[in-house]
Amino acid sequence: MQWYRELLDLTESVRLNATKNWAKSVYWMVCLEVDWFDEIARDRFMQELRTRGIDTRPYFCTLSSMPMYAQVPLPIAARKSQIGLNLPCYFKLSRIQVERIAREVNSVLDEMRPQ
Repeated sequence: MQWYRELLDLTESVRLNATKNWAKSVYWMVCLEVDWFDEIARDRFMQELRTRGIDTRPYFCTLSSMPMYAQVPLPIAARKSQIGLNLPCYFKLSRIQVERIAREVNSVLDEMRPQ
Protein backbone atom coordinates (compact mmCIF):
# COMPACT_ATOMS: atom_id res chain seq x y z
CA MET A 1 0.00 0.00 0.00
CA GLN A 2 2.80 2.43 0.85
CA TRP A 3 4.35 2.00 -2.59
CA TYR A 4 1.05 2.92 -4.23
CA ARG A 5 0.76 5.96 -1.92
CA GLU A 6 4.24 7.10 -2.94
CA LEU A 7 3.81 6.54 -6.68
CA LEU A 8 0.23 7.49 -7.54
CA ASP A 9 -0.71 11.10 -8.25
CA LEU A 10 -3.12 11.35 -5.34
CA THR A 11 -5.22 14.43 -4.72
CA GLU A 12 -8.31 15.27 -2.74
CA SER A 13 -10.40 13.81 -5.57
CA VAL A 14 -8.13 10.83 -6.38
CA ARG A 15 -7.39 8.80 -3.26
CA LEU A 16 -6.63 5.40 -1.83
CA ASN A 17 -8.14 3.56 1.12
CA ALA A 18 -9.07 5.91 3.90
CA THR A 19 -8.11 4.90 7.42
CA LYS A 20 -9.41 6.67 10.49
CA ASN A 21 -6.75 7.79 12.96
CA TRP A 22 -8.17 5.41 15.57
CA ALA A 23 -8.08 2.37 13.25
CA LYS A 24 -5.48 0.22 11.55
CA SER A 25 -6.32 -1.21 8.14
CA VAL A 26 -5.17 -4.64 7.00
CA TYR A 27 -5.42 -3.36 3.39
CA TRP A 28 -7.07 -6.52 2.11
CA MET A 29 -7.50 -4.63 -1.16
CA VAL A 30 -5.92 -1.51 -2.59
CA CYS A 31 -8.92 0.69 -3.29
CA LEU A 32 -8.75 3.69 -5.61
CA GLU A 33 -11.55 6.27 -5.63
CA VAL A 34 -11.84 8.96 -8.29
CA ASP A 35 -14.50 11.56 -7.52
CA TRP A 36 -15.04 12.59 -11.14
CA PHE A 37 -15.83 9.04 -12.24
CA ASP A 38 -19.30 7.75 -12.89
CA GLU A 39 -19.88 4.08 -13.68
CA ILE A 40 -19.21 4.59 -17.40
CA ALA A 41 -15.92 6.47 -16.81
CA ARG A 42 -14.81 3.94 -14.20
CA ASP A 43 -15.45 1.06 -16.61
CA ARG A 44 -13.63 2.89 -19.43
CA PHE A 45 -10.68 3.49 -17.09
CA MET A 46 -10.60 -0.18 -16.13
CA GLN A 47 -10.80 -1.27 -19.77
CA GLU A 48 -7.92 1.01 -20.75
CA LEU A 49 -5.79 -0.42 -17.95
CA ARG A 50 -6.72 -3.93 -19.12
CA THR A 51 -5.43 -3.11 -22.63
CA ARG A 52 -2.16 -2.16 -20.93
CA GLY A 53 -1.99 -5.50 -19.11
CA ILE A 54 -3.31 -4.35 -15.73
CA ASP A 55 -6.35 -6.08 -14.27
CA THR A 56 -8.62 -4.21 -11.87
CA ARG A 57 -11.97 -4.91 -10.26
CA PRO A 58 -14.86 -2.57 -9.47
CA TYR A 59 -15.86 -2.02 -5.87
CA PHE A 60 -18.44 -4.37 -4.49
CA CYS A 61 -21.96 -3.67 -5.66
CA THR A 62 -24.41 -2.27 -3.15
CA LEU A 63 -26.71 -4.68 -1.33
CA SER A 64 -29.68 -2.61 -2.47
CA SER A 65 -28.82 -3.46 -6.09
CA MET A 66 -29.26 -7.19 -5.45
CA PRO A 67 -32.76 -8.54 -6.20
CA MET A 68 -33.21 -10.18 -2.80
CA TYR A 69 -32.41 -6.90 -1.00
CA ALA A 70 -33.89 -4.48 -3.54
CA GLN A 71 -34.65 -1.09 -2.09
CA VAL A 72 -33.92 2.52 -2.82
CA PRO A 73 -30.11 2.75 -2.98
CA LEU A 74 -28.38 4.46 -0.10
CA PRO A 75 -26.75 7.48 -1.75
CA ILE A 76 -23.24 7.19 -0.28
CA ALA A 77 -22.96 3.46 -0.94
CA ALA A 78 -24.32 3.93 -4.47
CA ARG A 79 -21.80 6.71 -5.18
CA LYS A 80 -18.86 4.73 -3.77
CA SER A 81 -19.71 1.78 -6.00
CA GLN A 82 -19.56 4.10 -9.04
CA ILE A 83 -16.25 5.80 -8.28
CA GLY A 84 -14.21 2.98 -6.79
CA LEU A 85 -12.09 0.15 -8.06
CA ASN A 86 -9.51 -2.24 -6.70
CA LEU A 87 -5.94 -2.14 -7.97
CA PRO A 88 -3.73 -5.22 -8.22
CA CYS A 89 -2.51 -6.47 -4.87
CA TYR A 90 -0.65 -9.63 -4.03
CA PHE A 91 1.84 -10.37 -1.30
CA LYS A 92 4.57 -11.07 -3.87
CA LEU A 93 3.91 -7.97 -5.98
CA SER A 94 7.31 -6.33 -6.46
CA ARG A 95 8.19 -2.66 -6.26
CA ILE A 96 8.97 -2.72 -10.00
CA GLN A 97 5.51 -4.13 -10.74
CA VAL A 98 3.81 -1.50 -8.56
CA GLU A 99 5.85 1.22 -10.27
CA ARG A 100 4.57 0.04 -13.67
CA ILE A 101 0.97 -0.17 -12.43
CA ALA A 102 1.18 3.31 -10.89
CA ARG A 103 2.73 4.76 -14.05
CA GLU A 104 -0.14 3.39 -16.16
CA VAL A 105 -2.81 4.45 -13.65
CA ASN A 106 -1.39 7.98 -13.58
CA SER A 107 -1.20 8.07 -17.38
CA VAL A 108 -4.80 6.93 -17.91
CA LEU A 109 -6.07 9.31 -15.22
CA ASP A 110 -4.27 12.18 -16.98
CA GLU A 111 -5.82 11.20 -20.31
CA MET A 112 -9.32 11.01 -18.82
CA ARG A 113 -9.19 13.96 -16.43
CA PRO A 114 -11.96 16.47 -17.16
CA GLN A 115 -10.78 19.84 -18.35
